[in-house]
Amino acid sequence: MAFMHAHPHIAVFVGTWLSPALMILGFLALLTERKLRLPNILARCTETKMLSNLNTNPLQNSEGRTQSNKKLDWHWLVQIQLANQSDTSATIEAVKAQVKIGKRTVESEHYEATDELKSEANMNLPSLWNKIRGVPLVKGAGHRGWLCFNIKQVSEQELGRLKMKIWFIDALGSKHKVRC
Repeated sequence: MAFMHAHPHIAVFVGTWLSPALMILGFLALLTERKLRLPNILARCTETKMLSNLNTNPLQNSEGRTQSNKKLDWHWLVQIQLANQSDTSATIEAVKAQVKIGKRTVESEHYEATDELKSEANMNLPSLWNKIRGVPLVKGAGHRGWLCFNIKQVSEQELGRLKMKIWFIDALGSKHKVRC
């Protein structure tokens, strides 16, 4: 205080904008610390496969071949590898997917692969959801498995133009996007 009384020109400078600026810096430091403590789940697609849903789609037309412009239902199979990169453990509560076809956007829920779907895909499809459901993900522990999504009413021609997004939602409500 004695310094401020001895130098009134500095007191005016400090009193005008420095105090609010220091308060703002303090709040930014608190927000940054909170952000650094949030879980950071890194997830990426390692393989994808699209199969026609034989339960809802006819195999062939009357000429014996499929029609590429006919709207069909599809199984979208995605192998995902994920790990928590932060020191804060996290539990995944939900998996969401969104498919964009031109201007149309469709939400898609994941489901467990049936034995019929596994034989149709001709591959083993260990479920990622069964591995991570209710399990706290700790730093550095990786998980790999498959998720299945149902995509409805898309033609074979539109398949090449699909834009798909997947994300996990943790117990705190944070979204973690999957890189595909």
